[in-house]
Amino acid sequence: MPAFNTNPNMNRDYLQPSLLWLSKTLQESRNCDILTSMKLNRLIPVSVWVWGSLFLTLETIAISSPPPSNIPGSCHDISCDQLFHTLSETWPEFNLTCEGDRILSLQVYEHRNRGRRVVLACWNREVDDYGAREGSSLITLPFPGEENRFLSSWPDSQPSAEELLNTYPEEIKNIRFQCAIESGDINILVSEHRPEADLQCYFQAGVTLVDIDGDYVSDGENSRGTGVDRILGTFPLP
Repeated sequence: MPAFNTNPNMNRDYLQPSLLWLSKTLQESRNCDILTSMKLNRLIPVSVWVWGSLFLTLETIAISSPPPSNIPGSCHDISCDQLFHTLSETWPEFNLTCEGDRILSLQVYEHRNRGRRVVLACWNREVDDYGAREGSSLITLPFPGEENRFLSSWPDSQPSAEELLNTYPEEIKNIRFQCAIESGDINILVSEHRPEADLQCYFQAGVTLVDIDGDYVSDGENSRGTGVDRILGTFPLP
């Protein structure tokens, strides 16, 4: 084996190319690490933003989606649970519960005066041999925000209608509201023997509703019940 040359100059000349190669390799490796780190520094915030945006989007969808409704019926663009909660807070003076183990349902419909109304009905749990279920109306209430349109029609063609409406506007508005709760119509009864007028609300009581497709929405009536007339107010004729 040849002896290693002890000449310093010769050893330096011999080692210099190797040292230069090693230095270059280390520098390239360092540059690669720096470049990789820069790329990671750029990618990490982007990844965090993407995943954060996705999480927020999913969270927003979860929050904005209406919760499943425990109260059946047809309530248009809101859940029947939400509608029932609003009605209960707005009208605490009314009992909005069904007796016994009957099932409460809500149905929103457009009245002929273009105001929306909510019918609360109570349904039997059992069905007949044909799968139909019977129920009855509990109360009718205005759709939230449309209370001013929730009035029974005023019989303009009946005697003293205009005079009474102009003389007692607030009292008559209240009576029309009470009659609308029963889904009734107003009649003006004028007696020849006294200078007064009775405001009568005529409605159907004891109507038997029927649901034939299991959605707790009335598909018709098995019985029209009985006609009821109730005097809601008496006013001196103007």
